[in-house]
Amino acid sequence: MRIPWLDISEVKTFSARFVEDLCRIRSSGMARGDKPAQIAKRIDKLLEDAAAFERTRKLNFYKKAQLVSLVRDGLEQRSIPSEEIHSVSQRLLAMRLVLAPGAGKADV
Repeated sequence: MRIPWLDISEVKTFSARFVEDLCRIRSSGMARGDKPAQIAKRIDKLLEDAAAFERTRKLNFYKKAQLVSLVRDGLEQRSIPSEEIHSVSQRLLAMRLVLAPGAGKADV
């Protein structure tokens, strides 16, 4: 019997795809000679997609921790520099702190 609160199958799938996409963005951008700002903009879009995933799935803290851990491990296995892994991890952790558009506005 699976407890839905602890079921991270969807998180595993998303994190694997996230790592693949991030590595693809980095390698293809470097191969084309893109400026670091262009690569960063694509990575920002990927992080926005991760925020949307978290928002729509309403990840509890356990699933969010697993998401960050799986992404970190996947990036480490791909030999991504530790400062980039730290940056991506911090942004993933802070996703919920940024309010969605229109959230937090007082009703008039």
